[in-house]
Amino acid sequence: MTNIVQLPTYNVHDGLQDFRQFNPATDLHSDLAGHAYAAYQELGMGDPRRTVRKSKFDMGGSHTTVTYPPLFALQPSSAGDVWSVNRLGSSVDLYVHIAFCETMCTFCPYDVEQPFRKETKVEQYLKAVKQELSAYASKLAEADARVHSIYIGGGTPTVLSVAQLRDLVEHMTSFYDLEGGLPFCVEGSPLTITAPEGREKLEMLHAHGVTRLSMGVQSFDDLVLKNTARAYDSETAQAAVSIAMAVFDNVNIDLIQDLRGQTLNHIERDLEMVARLMPPSVTWYNQRVTPDVADFKLMHRRKGEYDDETTSLIARLMIFERMRELGYCREYGDKFVRDPRFADGFKKTRSNVATELIGIGSSAYSHANGFFFRNVKGADEYIARVAQEGVSIAQALPLTAEERFAGMIVHGLKSGIDLDAIAVQIGNWRAAHFMRKHRVHEKLERLAGEGLVRVAGTAVHLTERGRLLENEVARMFYSPAVEKTLSRKVHAAASPLWRDLLPLAAVYAAGLSFLIASIGYEAWLDTHDPQTAAEHQKMAEMLSINGT
Repeated sequence: MTNIVQLPTYNVHDGLQDFRQFNPATDLHSDLAGHAYAAYQELGMGDPRRTVRKSKFDMGGSHTTVTYPPLFALQPSSAGDVWSVNRLGSSVDLYVHIAFCETMCTFCPYDVEQPFRKETKVEQYLKAVKQELSAYASKLAEADARVHSIYIGGGTPTVLSVAQLRDLVEHMTSFYDLEGGLPFCVEGSPLTITAPEGREKLEMLHAHGVTRLSMGVQSFDDLVLKNTARAYDSETAQAAVSIAMAVFDNVNIDLIQDLRGQTLNHIERDLEMVARLMPPSVTWYNQRVTPDVADFKLMHRRKGEYDDETTSLIARLMIFERMRELGYCREYGDKFVRDPRFADGFKKTRSNVATELIGIGSSAYSHANGFFFRNVKGADEYIARVAQEGVSIAQALPLTAEERFAGMIVHGLKSGIDLDAIAVQIGNWRAAHFMRKHRVHEKLERLAGEGLVRVAGTAVHLTERGRLLENEVARMFYSPAVEKTLSRKVHAAASPLWRDLLPLAAVYAAGLSFLIASIGYEAWLDTHDPQTAAEHQKMAEMLSINGT
């Protein structure tokens, strides 16, 4: 009898029973909310037997499955480990992290600090960034590699002065061999864009080849903005979007649902503001918190100010319906664009283990040269490390064939995967081994049974139900080794909040059962090579989703 794997249960109610509960009588104030609630019921999202539930916690270091391996799975390492041999390909994407922001938001997990009264540190940081850029320029030149795209994020890059921004961009464009017409995105914020030099910064960036401006608005509601410590109001946010759209054709705004104090009415007002402004691109995140952000503690101490899973899913359905009515195309759950030419190409690079990305700056991550690696955190630590070594690598994980296999599934599921195509890239023998070791068939069978994925031959796509939980579904396919590391780190970080953290620990620990279940197969594999036709056939059958 087949032993169907027990999937981790992402249940926001386990151990956290006191979130603000959805009430149809008081929460449905509009036709849009009513339609979304009807869709929620039609999709069967209220079924108490549903085991895959929306998570309020992170995906192993980030609020989505944007990185694989997840950041919390990385191990202590050094530049000597990662760069013992230069194996860069011919095309590399470049990310630069500016570790300064004008506010410290309650939900933000990124490595930032406020720059005020720290002019000397900002200059020292930028000097270190340029030094690290120069070090990697040498590695790219050695490999005859060109830069395919550039993204300057943070933090808030536009917190820098016009002169500092110009100097940084000119340093990058002079030291690197750039592909013609490459995508070049810079992040900004409503406060810095509406400041006296704000428009001048944008015009300078546009003149220096920047093609896209992305800003974190997060909400257009004054109360929600106050709760999250954004330090501006709705009027400022609207003005910033208008300024950005006057300078750039391609502007993205970030919004977040499930913030403290946010209701379905707030979501609807945000949608009305999108309809009024019509930015070319909108990225609408779900809030998921890591243990080091203020909202994590608030979520445990003031649970009644955060919505439950039902309200969150209805809000998501409202967003899907209204954005479709406004003419936006949903690339995948978080991303909406008015036209395909406004798609975020860097996001696809960042979430693709098959491409090579170099991250510059504190806490920046990279996937290149056969490794996934991350720089040291903290501006002071970063400045010191670069001064000593020229680069600042602190953690890494080899991108083995097994981790690349897992990454292709984790990242690919949002837009659909073909297991045969993955097998071609990894190799049939290896893919068959990993399919069995990771229990991919059992997971897909269970997910299909819950109506979250649709399987046709070797093709797998999310259903409409699955799109509501796309990150949670993708999270199921982390490798056993990654699951083991995440589980160990959760237990090592136990705190007085451990009772509330048990659901999260269970999620991370679930992968241990996958590892244990595969031990018998590993023993067989260690003593066999697929030399015979029968064994080749056995491997081929393992690749088939419909195989038994």
